[in-house]
Amino acid sequence: MILRWDAMRRSRLGRALTGARAREVALVAAVLVVLELLMFWHYFTGNVVPAPDDFIGSYNNEPLAWWRDGSLLSPAQWMPYSWGGFPAAISIQNGSWYLPIGIFAAITPYSIHAAAALQALHVAFGALGVYVLGRRWGLARSATMFGLVTYFFAASFYTNALHPDIVRGAAWAPWVIAVLSPTWAWKRWWGIPVAAVVIWQALAGSYPGVIVAGAYCGIAWVVTAQIVRRPRIRDFLLPLCVAGLGALLLSAPKYLTAIGLRGTGSPTGVDESIFDWRMVGTTIFPYDLVGLPNDPSMRAFFLPAACWAALALVRWRDPLVRVCAVAGGVVLALGMPFMPWYSALEALPGLDLSRFRMADFRVYLLLVVVVAAMAGISGALARARAEEPSRRRWAHPWGSAALLGMVLLALAVAERANYQVARWVEPWTLLAASAAVVALLGGFGRARWHANRGDLRRWVAVLTVLGALSGISWAYAITASWRTERAALETAVWGETSDELISDGAELELSSTQRPARIALDELPVSAGAVNWNSSFYHRQDAVGGYVNLKGQPAFEAALAALANPDTAEETTALYEAPGLGIEVGADDELPAPSAVEECADSGACGEGLVILPDAYDVGDLSYRVTAASSTSVLFNEAYYPGWSIEACEVGASADNCRVVEPRMGAAGLVLTDLPAGDWIVDLEYATPHQSAAGAAFLTGTVLLMGASVTMVVMARRRRSASDPAEPSDHEMTLDEPVRAV
Repeated sequence: MILRWDAMRRSRLGRALTGARAREVALVAAVLVVLELLMFWHYFTGNVVPAPDDFIGSYNNEPLAWWRDGSLLSPAQWMPYSWGGFPAAISIQNGSWYLPIGIFAAITPYSIHAAAALQALHVAFGALGVYVLGRRWGLARSATMFGLVTYFFAASFYTNALHPDIVRGAAWAPWVIAVLSPTWAWKRWWGIPVAAVVIWQALAGSYPGVIVAGAYCGIAWVVTAQIVRRPRIRDFLLPLCVAGLGALLLSAPKYLTAIGLRGTGSPTGVDESIFDWRMVGTTIFPYDLVGLPNDPSMRAFFLPAACWAALALVRWRDPLVRVCAVAGGVVLALGMPFMPWYSALEALPGLDLSRFRMADFRVYLLLVVVVAAMAGISGALARARAEEPSRRRWAHPWGSAALLGMVLLALAVAERANYQVARWVEPWTLLAASAAVVALLGGFGRARWHANRGDLRRWVAVLTVLGALSGISWAYAITASWRTERAALETAVWGETSDELISDGAELELSSTQRPARIALDELPVSAGAVNWNSSFYHRQDAVGGYVNLKGQPAFEAALAALANPDTAEETTALYEAPGLGIEVGADDELPAPSAVEECADSGACGEGLVILPDAYDVGDLSYRVTAASSTSVLFNEAYYPGWSIEACEVGASADNCRVVEPRMGAAGLVLTDLPAGDWIVDLEYATPHQSAAGAAFLTGTVLLMGASVTMVVMARRRRSASDPAEPSDHEMTLDEPVRAV
């Protein structure tokens, strides 16, 4: 038995389960589990969710419908649930093509409870990404563990908890930077496909403004890394280009269709970011100070105090520090309102996609600070191993001066911003304690505890604990943004919880003949941000209104304008609330009276000599039997978007007597068309524009990445056969043998 156990330990599987790598994985997993339970236990139990409104709005309602009504290979075309319906592809923040939501939706109904649990896992995923990024750059394990813990408490995960796409952007950011590095496993068979999937899913799940910030930061990162490390083109830039092209092709079904429907401009208006010098205090202090500008979710720059203190250890000679400095400089130059050229930069591609550019670029600014702090700590450990204790000196003067300045600035902000003593003493004390530990790590004096590197790792562990305490204290100082009682919130808004609404929808039998009437409006004028109608995504009973991101869309704006106009509000309400129908309108597109709409719905008498009866109904596909005494214009009560097609086939005739009639937008944003005299079966069908081209691009990207994997396998075998078997190859590199910084 003993011999068998020893043989198993010596096997490849045994080494994987009992070696240093297994211990490293176990430690990382344990730390993440502890942090998740400390901060998000009630997300998993279902008692607590992030702040209301946006989180229980379309961010987490539409994904349920997208993955329920379609699939990855057969995506949903039409969302009938609010505002007369809208194309599923037009709402780019609805979680479409985002695989983590699809996986959750396959395991459990995607309720608000499930959405909160998934968001909690994103925080851990982002922290793990920082760890992997640091290890791929060859940083010490204790330093990367410090980065994991401190990034877990980055501001975007908590202040923006009500914005899932910003949280997702912050979670994917370190993974994106990791695959944009020459230290990524480009020579492994999985290197290119995994990098492509990382970029693809970051594009699919992140807020557009965060995507743009990542693009500019990523370009600076790639260029600087290439200059500093000087890898061969075929070892870095070439595989990166293949992965990037593959990611863009995989993203085509989401973005090519969306661009075809809504263009590339932004409907949100001008940037609203404001910088106030007191916001510097939010790097360690609570961000709820009265008088600070911006929405509370957009004003904080918090990282654990230990992370800011660790910046005193960075040295310019470290290649990773140089890369961080350039990438961070680009982020500051493009994203911070205090720059004199800030307004002029809106002419650059993509910088007009967000009203809060500072908050979008903050995601990558905080990440760069964490990575630089990790590099500084790892460098201090390396110097401790290489130098004699008697030769060890304090950290560089400019780093120490920066740390001292940070402490003094924190005190000044606390005093001038009128923070109560109880609010600033604790974070400042943690900063001071962290500064003391950093001074020890930097070689202050000639203390005996610098005799070996192992002692310094213990101080790094202390610094990591201080970082965790700082993050926990800050997060629980303000819980309004990320802790709300779930059941009470959902019941107050919808009358039931989302789980109960989903059960109701599962039992609902939809008519196969006519689209059912929509849930009536409670009051006029209707608010575009009212989330109470978003229950329709769960129980599948279409509503007139709802909180969905359709700003700037002609049909949506026309409906809002018609409902807000006292002269047309009653007629518009009657049309939108009615079951599926078509009704005659005059040459001036004047809306029919509510009584005419009611008669049309009840008897099919929908105009002078015009009878329209429902014939068949499916989501995005409606048929009517029409008898028209003369040519007429017919208004169907479905919202008009590019992609509608209408075919009229003569009753009793062969298929050759079918004709295509042109749809256009009519009054109140509804579908309008001209029908000739006669008896017809009129079929309205919605198909997303450019979907065929997008599907072909997706297939091309898949084939490209599979081909890249096969190519890397063949090349790896050739390298192994040509190299000395006793000499380790790049193909065998793991996190235990990270790429060393030059």
